[in-house]
Amino acid sequence: MTNSRTPGILVTGPTGNIGRELTKELSAQNVLFRAMVRSRKGADALVTLKGVEIVVGDFNDAKSIADALEGVDRVFLLTNSLEQAEEQQCAFVDVAKSVGVSCLSGRLTLILQSDSFDTMRWSNRRFGTQG
Repeated sequence: MTNSRTPGILVTGPTGNIGRELTKELSAQNVLFRAMVRSRKGADALVTLKGVEIVVGDFNDAKSIADALEGVDRVFLLTNSLEQAEEQQCAFVDVAKSVGVSCLSGRLTLILQSDSFDTMRWSNRRFGTQG
């Protein structure tokens, strides 16, 4: 983290069912966090939470992901279940690794440490060793 006021956690999908509850809990525990949304348009409920910093990002845009991850060392990755979810999650992990994220959790509540990124494949359906 760059300073004590920089959120160390990024939550993607903060307006979905799981993300909404997670962000409420982080706020209730006075944890600083960053919430990545596709558009500020649907993020009204997030604005009222203590400790939130809202950033706009797109899973199909590596630069916007890198910008959202700036100063972050932990991520809770929530994506939709659309056809491209696996590809988007893998691309997100690649960017997270490149910017030094140390811990990544996801919808399946499985955790990857950064030294595992090279040998583990993040997937909506499975973790597996790449061959």
